[in-house]
Amino acid sequence: MRAAVTYRGLLILVALLFSGCASHYIGSVVDTRGRPVAHARVEGQGWHGTVIFGEGPVTVSTVADADGRFMLVTGEYLSDFTAASPDFKHHGRFSLAFSKPPIVIVVK
Repeated sequence: MRAAVTYRGLLILVALLFSGCASHYIGSVVDTRGRPVAHARVEGQGWHGTVIFGEGPVTVSTVADADGRFMLVTGEYLSDFTAASPDFKHHGRFSLAFSKPPIVIVVK
């Protein structure tokens, strides 16, 4: 019984440690006239890296709400964002290397 309690406590501690490391990337998807693009598919690309597991590319995705707003929550660093309209006919990009937040992805 004691080992199970200790193991459960360790899992909770690890979960709490990693939950504090998350970054929130908040933005919106609009068309060329500045109107929100409802339910656009948004992807954030970047890199993750740890001593134990090595480095590698990472992609995190979500769907914008009815007002074109989105939030990506991850423990990784994201630098490039893409969006596509729900019918995938219109696409846009945003890079943190060239622009500062807020993240506004214009789909054309």
